[in-house]
Amino acid sequence: MRQSALRLPADLYGRLREAGGDRGMGEEIRKRLQASFDAKVETTTDDPKTRQLLETLIDYAETPA
Repeated sequence: MRQSALRLPADLYGRLREAGGDRGMGEEIRKRLQASFDAKVETTTDDPKTRQLLETLIDYAETPA
């Protein structure tokens, strides 16, 4: 593992911290980054509206019920 620092808007920081819960914010960030690379649906497209739709569907599918 390598350590990294990044700047986050306050609202995103809070959302990640809350989503991480007992696992911690760092684990939540790692989980979400890994999921973005592992996504089975390829979101590479030249059409911005199609890309946004695919990304929204992926986010929705990954959100716990």
